[in-house]
Amino acid sequence: MNVIKQILVGFGKLILVFSILAAATIGFAIWKMYPINSYCDSLTTGMAFDNAVKMAHERALNTPFIDMDESDRLMVFNHDAPFFRLACEIHFKEGKLIFKKAIGAD
Repeated sequence: MNVIKQILVGFGKLILVFSILAAATIGFAIWKMYPINSYCDSLTTGMAFDNAVKMAHERALNTPFIDMDESDRLMVFNHDAPFFRLACEIHFKEGKLIFKKAIGAD
């Protein structure tokens, strides 16, 4: 009977450790996603390209491809490469926002 109790206690500890690791992983993902999701949600249809860039810089988000003379598309990243990057992909037509979507960039 004592052996069974020890096995159950060990199994309970194992489940506790895995639960803590799962909670930490989910918490980290939410923490990394919040800034880019918040930015993407705050954009409105019809917004000007320059205003979208200005808002990204105000929130300390990265716009590494801004100088590529591609004013019909903008990628705003939550941080520099290489890992766990998320982005807000924004499409413009005639300088006005028509589409936005938060995506995984890596």
